[in-house]
Amino acid sequence: MAHSMEVRSHFGHSSVFQMGDSQKTPWGEAVLGGLPHMLAGLAIGLPLLLVTVDQPSRGSALAFILTYGIVITLILAILGSFVLAWRQGWPRWAASWYFYWGMVPLMVSGAIINRLEQGNTWEEVSALLIQVIIPLGIAYLLYRITRHDRIRGLLAAMPLMMVVWTIYLEFVSDKLEGVSWVACWLLAGLAAMAILRLNRLESALALTLGTMLLVGFPYTYLGIYYGGALPFSEPGPSLVAVFKTYVPTLALCCSLALGPLLARIFRDLALRSSPYDGWAYRLTLFGLLLVLVDVVTASYITTNDERVLGPIPSLTSAPASDIYLGLLAYITGFLLVARTALRSGTLRIDLTALLLFLMPLGVPMALLFGLPNHIFQLPALPTPLFFTLELGWMVLATGLVVYLYRKMNSHT
Repeated sequence: MAHSMEVRSHFGHSSVFQMGDSQKTPWGEAVLGGLPHMLAGLAIGLPLLLVTVDQPSRGSALAFILTYGIVITLILAILGSFVLAWRQGWPRWAASWYFYWGMVPLMVSGAIINRLEQGNTWEEVSALLIQVIIPLGIAYLLYRITRHDRIRGLLAAMPLMMVVWTIYLEFVSDKLEGVSWVACWLLAGLAAMAILRLNRLESALALTLGTMLLVGFPYTYLGIYYGGALPFSEPGPSLVAVFKTYVPTLALCCSLALGPLLARIFRDLALRSSPYDGWAYRLTLFGLLLVLVDVVTASYITTNDERVLGPIPSLTSAPASDIYLGLLAYITGFLLVARTALRSGTLRIDLTALLLFLMPLGVPMALLFGLPNHIFQLPALPTPLFFTLELGWMVLATGLVVYLYRKMNSHT
């Protein structure tokens, strides 16, 4: 009975405040929540560190055991955690494993496609899977998870946010890359443990964004100084070049956490104002998804030097009409919900209302400016103004989420 009630709470259609958010999670469950990130960092980083030592040590039995032992441990942990979470009714710590569970069918399907790939047909299927279906599914799942449990949504988003930073490790030496994988993903695991242990939205949001703030800089620094992340527009590696890449990527990562939280707040506001006005907030989410798909697709193409699995047109020559259509749908949905909320008295015209309707607009903006401006032919902004807008949005959006959560929770 408890199992079915938990499943309905996680996958059902009601939006309720989670019970027990003020109670600390047991240490055992907290460790389970941080374990996958630590194992992933060791499974990828440890082999990279071992190849930097002398040849005799590389071929030793100890190196073999360390390299393959941690990989096997990770695989067994992924399978075992799924069974354990299912038997326990999908507890909150399971959200830390969603990414790793999802990677299993993706890797299997990728291997099958590669084996069956014959001609352009399978290449186009692969391109469609990578560029459209997966990003759309990730965005939808993050929203659905956050819609029913905010802390669970942050735990699910953390590994995705970490993966974004790893694109800067291309061409970085194995030693530096290995150290960054082990250290940064260990930090992510500790943050996930603290999130579960404290079991409060305010701490969870601070730990999630704080982790991205800390791990993002070394990733970006390594990419600019020792890898291939230095833009062609820069004369050479410098701290200015690092921050020009670090700040927009940080905003992009934070949008994966703040976007679903803002979407949930807006949905709750729309349904409280009028239960029959649900299509308006869905129009807003449709616009955000449209922008997200285009941006992630462009990111994949640019990070692969215009090479994709299939012979599709380059996005650098594609019109920006899809982006503008998404923004139009996004803004239109906000205006429709705002009109209903003002008429019903659910919303008043004040600073909070202004921020509520401005801050979610920063989500697609963070996604857009997370890529080089020339891809979507966006005007270049002066660096001080650009940093101010990006950092200001992150601070204001975080404060707004926490403020409205406390306000709504106090009236529940």
